[in-house]
Amino acid sequence: MSKSQPKKQSNRPAKTAKTPKSAGIANKKKAAKKPPAAKIFYWQEGRYGLMFASPAIALEVSAIHKAIKSSKTWGEFRKALPADVLRQFEIMNEFTDEADRPADADAFDRDEVPSYGDGDWPTWINQSMLDELPPEIIAEFGEVQDSTLNGPFLQLNTSIDVIARRLTSLGWTLEHRNDLKFEE
Repeated sequence: MSKSQPKKQSNRPAKTAKTPKSAGIANKKKAAKKPPAAKIFYWQEGRYGLMFASPAIALEVSAIHKAIKSSKTWGEFRKALPADVLRQFEIMNEFTDEADRPADADAFDRDEVPSYGDGDWPTWINQSMLDELPPEIIAEFGEVQDSTLNGPFLQLNTSIDVIARRLTSLGWTLEHRNDLKFEE
C-alpha cells in the first residue's frame, strides 16, 4: 500500500483496552439481569399499606376510581374517564353499540359496572406490583399472598424509607403521591 492511499475504514468501534472475551460475556449477563431504571409513584393506602405503581398505571387507576366515586349518572362517568380508558371499557363490556350501553341520563351505580364489583377492573395495584417492582424488592420486603378469587398480590411489610433506599440504589426514581386514592 502506498502512502497516498487512505486506510480502509472499519465499521467496528476502536479497541480501547484488551480484556478477556469471558469478561465481556460476564458483563453483558450482569447488565441483562438489572431491571431498567424507572420512575415509580408511591403512596400509603389504608387497607393495603404501601403501594407502588408506574406513573401510567397509577394515574389511570386513580382516574377510574375517582370517576366511579364521583359520578351520579352514566354520562358523568363516561366524561370522567380518560378517552382511551373509556374506549377499552366500552369494548370490554360490549358497549360499542349505542343501544347496548346505559343512557347518559341513567343513574350511575358502581355495582352495575361490569367487572368492578368482583375486582377484575380496574387494575389491582397490589397485584400489578408483582410485575412492576424488581424481584429483589419483592423477596426482601414483601409477602405474596393469594386472594380467593383474583390470584396473588403483594403486601409490603417494611417502611417506605427502607424500600426507597433500596429502589434508589437500583437506579429507580421515586415520587410520593398522596393524591392517589383507591379505597372506597
